[in-house]
Amino acid sequence: MKTLNIATLGLACLLVASVSEAAVTSFKTKVSQVIPLANGDFVLAFKDANSGCTNPSQNYSVTIGKSAVTAEGSNKMYAAALSAAASGASVEVWFDTAYSACYVSQLKVI
Repeated sequence: MKTLNIATLGLACLLVASVSEAAVTSFKTKVSQVIPLANGDFVLAFKDANSGCTNPSQNYSVTIGKSAVTAEGSNKMYAAALSAAASGASVEVWFDTAYSACYVSQLKVI
């Protein structure tokens, strides 16, 4: 029983450490490009740069399975991004700074 408790504690510490590395942040800007990829994911480019995204191209990835994005969520963000780009509306985008791909987890048209 004592071994199980130690193993459980070790696993809990590992999970907390991996969660604490993720840093989700947001910013407001306008969409300049929506780039669909062959695998169903897509990339967003924005009019303004954000220092939280370490990707040199300042492209942000919407990838199923990253940052808790599901296929349905990806489809909805794609539609919202296209709508914002076509209308010139601003968006607020949340992304994970722990990765250079700047994985988007949420997008809101303002």
